Amino acid sequence: GHGQSEGRRMYVSSFRDYVRDSLQHFDMMTNRFPNLKVFIFAHAMGGTIAISVANERQKYIAGVIFIAPLVILNPESATPTRMFFAKVLYHLTPNLTLGYVDPRWLSRSQKEVKIFNNDPLNYHGPYRMRFTVQVLQAVAKLEKVVPTITWPMLILHGDADKLCDIRGSFLLYKLSTSSDKTLKVRLSLPLGVHSQPL
Repeated sequence: GHGQSEGRRMYVSSFRDYVRDSLQHFDMMTNRFPNLKVFIFAHAMGGTIAISVANERQKYIAGVIFIAPLVILNPESATPTRMFFAKVLYHLTPNLTLGYVDPRWLSRSQKEVKIFNNDPLNYHGPYRMRFTVQVLQAVAKLEKVVPTITWPMLILHGDADKLCDIRGSFLLYKLSTSSDKTLKVRLSLPLGVHSQPL
């Protein structure tokens, strides 16, 4: 949905497309720089992608840094009834547009919000049904994946995050079998803890 990707904005045939493209880039970089340690930096939905990438390339991973990773569905909003109707609409009207994300949820810094709003590479439109359901399905699969994680990780999350449920970060920290893991919670900060005023 962001950047210079080709095709329709905020539309993806399969969430696996994101993982495939990330693996392609990962392999290209490890081939180009075979002697360097590999760290993955992932933010929000990127965390969902990074977990799959890191698990498929475990032997290369020196560590993963997560900022507000999307690991679980918010149980208050992703109820079984809503999930059922979302899947029905997904097949009937995949291009149906849903709500917008309030840019003020991204940072307390008005400067950062303005930068986001003025960046043409960011997607500023409404979410589409197909994209939304693909993300929801990918996140739902993580519950079985997280306990298999053995690579080192650092997790940063703001407890005022309205987009990526912080309970997912606690779950990631608790259930992963990594012996080298750290979780740091930033009080009263939203999604972008890395772009907050000091």
